[in-house]
Amino acid sequence: MKREPETSYEVYELEVGTFEIRMSAGIRATAAPSALGGVLDQPLHSSHMQIDIAAKCLFPLQFEDVECGVFLYSSGSDEEWSRLRIPDVQRKDENGRPKYVERDGEMIPEFDSPRSIGYFDEEPHGSLFFNVYLPFYLVQEFRTALFLGHAPRIFIGVQRTENDRLIQTVDYSTPGMYELCPF
Repeated sequence: MKREPETSYEVYELEVGTFEIRMSAGIRATAAPSALGGVLDQPLHSSHMQIDIAAKCLFPLQFEDVECGVFLYSSGSDEEWSRLRIPDVQRKDENGRPKYVERDGEMIPEFDSPRSIGYFDEEPHGSLFFNVYLPFYLVQEFRTALFLGHAPRIFIGVQRTENDRLIQTVDYSTPGMYELCPF
């Protein structure tokens, strides 16, 4: 019988230091004519964004003050992200029924691939690297929040198994309450 790997979940709280943004856009149909058969059904235009963030880890405590790199990449089209549903990636039992696993007293779906939105690397010299793949519009929203100073902290949820460190969530927090302007 195959042994299921031990799984743990951790949340990393990071303080944003500096960031750099790269953006590209263009026409996708640049493939060689012999290869066009596979690309003709794709959107004509393509755009990509990457945000590289230098941060400092605040939590968990064993990584306190450790330098981190957070790399947010736009991945796939926004439509591809919104089309995928939980039943599309949920594991099934031998009778074809959806499988669930209990975590913190709740039953949550058990997933096949894709299991994450990115991966986490811990370098031997102590640095941490988080590579996150998001739809283009979410990377744009992160960019705006960073420019406005509204994302001083980033929270990254990581699922750890024996062999994998997979990113499940990425969030940012705003610095306190906003005062609404009266109209």
